[in-house]
Amino acid sequence: MSSVSRRLCTLVWCLLVLGVLARVPVTGALQFFLKSGQKKCFSEDVTAGTRVLGEYLVTAGPGKLDVELVVTGPDGKVIFQKDNIDQGKFTFESPAGPQRGQHPHGNVGEADKEHQEFDENYGDVWPTYNYQFCLSGKNGDGPETKRKITLHVSTGAAAKDYSTVAKVEHLDNLEIALRRMEDEVKSILEELEHMRAREEAMRSINESVSRRVLWYSIISCLVMIGAGIWQARYLNAFFRAKKLI
Repeated sequence: MSSVSRRLCTLVWCLLVLGVLARVPVTGALQFFLKSGQKKCFSEDVTAGTRVLGEYLVTAGPGKLDVELVVTGPDGKVIFQKDNIDQGKFTFESPAGPQRGQHPHGNVGEADKEHQEFDENYGDVWPTYNYQFCLSGKNGDGPETKRKITLHVSTGAAAKDYSTVAKVEHLDNLEIALRRMEDEVKSILEELEHMRAREEAMRSINESVSRRVLWYSIISCLVMIGAGIWQARYLNAFFRAKKLI
């Protein structure tokens, strides 16, 4: 292998590692105080076919206060609900999106129809779903009774429990690290596909808008030319009627 090929391979591996590191989530968990009779909601946008893992912790404090957690999907359907929570996890997966290379509305024969669909909602190319996480303080001893809440929501490869995978598949630490890296690479590829689909949608929108602007300009010019000819003939007839010419 020549030195140029070795340098090229090294560069590819460096870019791959940097891409994997860039996908590692760096955001921490949400921590806040919840009082009796108070309700706090948070939202998270999740792309199609993505696994979501939520972890919650309620720190004990003076007085009595029950904390309820409700997770609702984009259609308002309750996905997870639990009263008097203390510590635990919940997991779900967003609906699957279109297959690679497949148009979200099926095979469209005419370009105008495709552009019209993209104009209506180009997000359908790779849909995102909004989920609500609401926590409520109930049955408190008083209005000042409060609890410290810790909520952490992970998506994608970060939502996978690799300790369970290691026990089930009998993997050592190195194999788990390789499995985690493989999942991160898959996440990068899915994100690139997501970006490619949105780029295709935006390009279709731009082409459709450009055609409409062109036709609008042509029609505007024809209208102005027709109005000019009509005005010239009207003024000519008016001046002749007044015997000014």
